[in-house]
Amino acid sequence: GLCANLLLQSLSAADALALAPSLTRIHLRSGERLGLAANGETLVYFPETLIACLGTTGDVRFEVGMVGRGGAIGCVALLGGAQGRYTARAQLGGGSVLAIGFERLSRICATRATMMESLVRFSLLFSVQMAGTLVYNAHDTLEIRLSRWLLMFHDRMDGDELVITHDSLGSLLNTRRASVTDALHILEGDLVLRCTRGRVRIRDREALEARAAHAYGPAERSYHAAIGPFGKSRVAAIRST
Repeated sequence: GLCANLLLQSLSAADALALAPSLTRIHLRSGERLGLAANGETLVYFPETLIACLGTTGDVRFEVGMVGRGGAIGCVALLGGAQGRYTARAQLGGGSVLAIGFERLSRICATRATMMESLVRFSLLFSVQMAGTLVYNAHDTLEIRLSRWLLMFHDRMDGDELVITHDSLGSLLNTRRASVTDALHILEGDLVLRCTRGRVRIRDREALEARAAHAYGPAERSYHAAIGPFGKSRVAAIRST
């Protein structure tokens, strides 16, 4: 196997072999921004243990999506999309990613249509997740949105314990820390979660999925159908229908 990244694992053996020599493993700390190479080159990242949240640039940052071991950050530029609209930051405890220069990746994709297809397919799937975030932010309760983000983290990590503060969750959900604390207390009281200082442990995954309601599942089902098995859902509905 090439690595712990599911998108890279889904490539054909020939595509994986063509890409492998150009990938460099780097480690990022929590809160660190996924930026350019030292020489100013634009990079594309394939997370392994890292989970990153993508947010808008500008005076007020709005988080629009999350990428972990299932995907890539920066490959939207292969479609001619602007890289500069969103920035990605490492979450939880940080972790490892495989990085490649965008120009190098473009050259490889130019000779490998199947690889290009895979990366474009993921970019389209990620746009489904982003669109969902915008809709749920506009229409849904904090409990639904918080449950969704916790499930998305859970899908992209090992184990059941998130190393994250109420402050960080407040920033991700663009809401007051106190509101997040109240919502977590309700979920903890119902034995869905266990919260300790700077940590949130998921105790009852199915109950958390029920709290997230319609906001969790569409993007995950799309990924399952287009790329492969993903996440920790024990609910059969996540299987592609």
